[in-house]
Amino acid sequence: MLSAAGGLGQHLVRLLSRRGARVIGTVSAPGKAAAAEAVGARHVIVRGADPDELTRRVLDLTGGRGVDVVYDGIGKDTFEAGLAALRPRGMSSWSVPPPGPRHRSTRVPRAPRLALPHCPTLVDHATDPEELTARAADVFRWLREGVLKTAIGGCYGFDRAGEAHADLQSGTTTGKLLLQPGH
Repeated sequence: MLSAAGGLGQHLVRLLSRRGARVIGTVSAPGKAAAAEAVGARHVIVRGADPDELTRRVLDLTGGRGVDVVYDGIGKDTFEAGLAALRPRGMSSWSVPPPGPRHRSTRVPRAPRLALPHCPTLVDHATDPEELTARAADVFRWLREGVLKTAIGGCYGFDRAGEAHADLQSGTTTGKLLLQPGH
């Protein structure tokens, strides 16, 4: 389960689908569903105001089992629903204080000596230079081969950076938003 219409979400859906994963994508508006489906999301759920509805829909799609992994690009508004939709011992991309008793057993990455909450970053997953180099080479190869394609959702001049940020926060955009000088 993941947020599937943004720039990073689209890349992740493509890569997961390519590896055979059954991706349940979430989007903030009906108009974004086509973007998530186009990159390989098998199921797309439009998130509403009720996080429990999101959890119910995911559990329905998985026959009550829950998902193996939640990649949450939203955070506070979807975190609880994502945890509730995990299968027992599933994994979430976010690390936060331990879940309360209402949640299933989950594996949430722990931050090494950092104050919680902690969002895992590249250094949590690629711990040595050789691994980082190999992973970067994979990404560049996928870009050359067309496995990864970046959808550009909008271009803004530096003088419109505030507008770009507001558009991103509004949840109405898809793809990557670019800041470009002289645009």
